[in-house]
Amino acid sequence: MTNLPTHEGSEQRGDKLGKKLSSQIRKNLDRFLLLAIEQSSEGIAISDLEGNLEYVNSAFAYKHGYSPDELIGKNLSIFHTPQQISSVEQANKQLKKTGTFKGEIWHLRQDGTLFPGLMHNSVINDEKNKPIGMMGTLRDISDIKQAEEALKKSQKELERRVKERTSELEIMTNGLKEINTAMTVLLKKREEDKIELEDNVLTNVKELLEPYFEKIKRTKLDDQQEVLLSIIESNLNEIISPFTRKMSLKYSNLTPKEIQIANMTKHGNTSIKIAKIMNISPRTVDTHKKNIRRKIGLRGKRTNLRSYLLSLH
Repeated sequence: MTNLPTHEGSEQRGDKLGKKLSSQIRKNLDRFLLLAIEQSSEGIAISDLEGNLEYVNSAFAYKHGYSPDELIGKNLSIFHTPQQISSVEQANKQLKKTGTFKGEIWHLRQDGTLFPGLMHNSVINDEKNKPIGMMGTLRDISDIKQAEEALKKSQKELERRVKERTSELEIMTNGLKEINTAMTVLLKKREEDKIELEDNVLTNVKELLEPYFEKIKRTKLDDQQEVLLSIIESNLNEIISPFTRKMSLKYSNLTPKEIQIANMTKHGNTSIKIAKIMNISPRTVDTHKKNIRRKIGLRGKRTNLRSYLLSLH
């Protein structure tokens, strides 16, 4: 009869088997981790607390222009110029204080060229949580920096073009303002010249022609000659005086005949004289005058029509 294994014996054999499996898993895991680190595209380096390299993967070495064997035992300072040391010291100070550092640091290749690197460093502690070394990962961000520079350059170019275009628009705007000012001045001058010309013509007529009209009026004229003289005088006044135009604009509801009668009234002609000139009856002239007073707002007022018409000049 076969003896069955005791419970205690089974546990011992189970422990041995577990340790054997654990050893194989750890061995395989260590192998996988080493392969993963070595084949990573990220640069990975391990150093002691003084920065002397104890391990670098291929990516870390090749980014600096070295082979991994050339770097073992070298100090991390070989990857930085004297000008970069201050930023490296600041990164190490933060690393020792907080246990981690992440930021941009420029690196030096073996051929003397520089490249920007994104570093993510951490302190390595032993089982008793005592610092024994440092580990860092490195990514070359030259492409990112070039893209940033290209973007900045494009932005500056855009800003330059906007500024240039804005300047051009300001020049155009100022030019239009100057043109507008000049046109305003010219139009004002033209209106002043027009008024001056009218005044000059009016003055010349009054000084050179009206005295002769007065002399002719004092001579013996028959009715026909008197009428013709009045027509000539009236028409001349129509031509030289802006009164008719002002009346037409101010009182657009007046008829042409009413404007003519108002003009002759303004020049001192009586209803009888106006009737002879226009070949109508004095009563018709008076009717027109009543209509004129009504249309210009003098109906029911004692204002003299001729005095009011003279005030419009």
